[in-house]
Amino acid sequence: ALVPSSGMLKGGTTVRVVGSNLDAVTSSDKVMCKFGSVSVPAQVESSSSLLCETPDLGINASVAMAMEVSTNSGGHYSDHGVSFLYQDVPDIFSVSPPQGIELGGYEVAVIGSGFFATPHLACRFDSTVVHATLVSKSMVTCSAPPHMPMAVCVDVTLNGIEWSNCAAKFAYSAAVTLLSLYPASGPVGGGTEE
Repeated sequence: ALVPSSGMLKGGTTVRVVGSNLDAVTSSDKVMCKFGSVSVPAQVESSSSLLCETPDLGINASVAMAMEVSTNSGGHYSDHGVSFLYQDVPDIFSVSPPQGIELGGYEVAVIGSGFFATPHLACRFDSTVVHATLVSKSMVTCSAPPHMPMAVCVDVTLNGIEWSNCAAKFAYSAAVTLLSLYPASGPVGGGTEE
């Protein structure tokens, strides 16, 4: 298994590979990961876990690549690759509504491009991460979390690690507090004035 199973087109995503027998065959062997046809060194955490950084394959559109592992310095790679999706981080254009009260709990639409369904699709309001629902390739919706009154960045991730870059802000305002009402009663038909 790969965590995350997708990352940026330009590479640089640190991926945890989970499996078995991931130790080097001999003390002089290196463990390698191969994405497509490009091999990179792996950092072995244990016999069941290692870390690899995805290489830049020079691609400019989303594509799934097989990822394989070698435990003998690239002499032989695993026969059955696991799919890794190279993708771009979504572009964010705006949020709607652009503001709300500090209590949160209401739906916010994030408008942009490059959205698609993944297990890790999420929105981040400032530093609070919330689940996102895919509406279309140009819109996701999220429930605004509570936040103190101020403008915050709204970002989206497809893989839970790499986020859009604060292209839209959401303005939280203080919730209205009523202290008293005068007069406290009036006729059923309305028309009461102070």
